[in-house]
Amino acid sequence: MEIGVCTGYSLLATAMALPDDDKAINLYQFLLILAMDINRDNYETGLPVIEKAGLAHKTEFREGPALPVLDQMIETQVGGVIGYDNTLWNGSIVAPPQKIRWVL
Repeated sequence: MEIGVCTGYSLLATAMALPDDDKAINLYQFLLILAMDINRDNYETGLPVIEKAGLAHKTEFREGPALPVLDQMIETQVGGVIGYDNTLWNGSIVAPPQKIRWVL
């Protein structure tokens, strides 16, 4: 899952790491990355590179706020996997405001 796609760089890197379709979990489930962003332009910036790499089939994009999509994740079937990367963004999510000046 990628919340905030930006240029799609990490989306591409993660898609490259996923196994090919012929190595599916079972006959009905394949690994893919759910990419969410409030701005579709961010996704479309990196999409040509993802397509050129032949990895577009490993991504699914949803435009809009992430919270409604995260609420839907509750419906993940038994055996499903939800993965997060950089969940706390190097700790800046939980750091006091004076500690994150580098972000601004």
